[in-house]
Amino acid sequence: MAEDAKHDDKFAQLGQGPKKKNAVMDFLGQLEKALLQMAGMGRSQPDDDDSDDGAGSDDRHPREFMSSNDPGKLGNDQTIQRLKIPDVNGLLGRSYRNPITGQMYLKEVESWRNFSLVDAWTHQILIATPAEHAENPYLFRPRPLNMRTFLYHSKFRQAKAEFRIGGMEEAFVTEALNERCLDMPGTGGLWSPVMVYFPLIPLTLLADDFVVFALAAFVNLFTLLVSISTNTHRFYFWGRLISLPARLVFLFVALARIQGGGLQLLGYAITVIGALVDIGFGDLQLLLRMKHQCSYQITKTLPNQVFLCSRTGHADATLEDDRKPLPEKLTGVKDSGDGTVRLIANVQGLLVELVPVQAKVDGEMFAVEHEQRAQFPHLGNLKFVGLDLLSPEFKTVQDMFAKNDSFSNLQKLIKGGHRKDEQLMVEDV
Repeated sequence: MAEDAKHDDKFAQLGQGPKKKNAVMDFLGQLEKALLQMAGMGRSQPDDDDSDDGAGSDDRHPREFMSSNDPGKLGNDQTIQRLKIPDVNGLLGRSYRNPITGQMYLKEVESWRNFSLVDAWTHQILIATPAEHAENPYLFRPRPLNMRTFLYHSKFRQAKAEFRIGGMEEAFVTEALNERCLDMPGTGGLWSPVMVYFPLIPLTLLADDFVVFALAAFVNLFTLLVSISTNTHRFYFWGRLISLPARLVFLFVALARIQGGGLQLLGYAITVIGALVDIGFGDLQLLLRMKHQCSYQITKTLPNQVFLCSRTGHADATLEDDRKPLPEKLTGVKDSGDGTVRLIANVQGLLVELVPVQAKVDGEMFAVEHEQRAQFPHLGNLKFVGLDLLSPEFKTVQDMFAKNDSFSNLQKLIKGGHRKDEQLMVEDV
């Protein structure tokens, strides 16, 4: 227990920020730089022999930052700043799905909302080496749940249009998590057949068959209308099934009308192959990837729209390899490591899964980001979103729940005292 407390205190101290620089050394460094520039001897980078010059010089090696522990010494500390968010669900209602490609996207998003990490503590800044950041048990990589975010936002927009929101945002989150859908990258075959039939229409002219040409144009228009009309949280999955009969009829007609030779036969071949590609990479892919669908049941609701969930459905092997268990002090339960226990957060209105960072997977990412942002200062520091779940006062989620329980008991006691006073007043009367 003493080692755990020491380990937690180590990461709690990461948010203390850098110490103040020595004013004298700062002034001397600036004076030396000014004299060098006046003499025409200014350098953009220090030589290896001059790497230990004063802290006030801005001529740092591009791979190094000033150490937060010793302002007079160059170190390898990486600074990650907290993203200041003025609203809670600022992106709610901005997630849409392209009815043609099936890809989800965000509309009208401010660039300052971009973030790369999520921290469970109340830190305002994290300063450590890239290797230490990768070992922080309370630092997470956000894995976007794009389809569930679209379902959440689509439900919200419909309720808003019908004037029945009434604080139901969290209920929409629960419904989106309960939906069985695909959380893997890609569309899973849910792209529109228009992507095949639109470029196929002019190619059918090679077959010199007006019936095939007209039927291809009709199928293209029909699938376009179906894709647009079913692009909602209720019917997005059924668009291909609705248009399948028309596409099968087109395929059979094209096969039955094959005739001629040479260029005409090539036109029929391209037409048939296009229809088969649409069915194979669309409908068949959709059917095969249904086994990867999953759903989430909320087992515990943590503060600030963070949910501990139990996942039901297929576990993607590529995502489960060497996954680091969730910290028990944050979740209150022991992670068995089988992939069923997941931590999901609603960050700015986006549903993301919180994946703990680990040295094997993320160590290189931290090092590369540190090097690039040192070479190109205009990129700024990495940004993280703070969940404010843990703090020096509440180092475990049990501490937080215990204090909430004590407040609840105190409120019940106060209410009970008021009721007794009211009873005494009635008896006196």
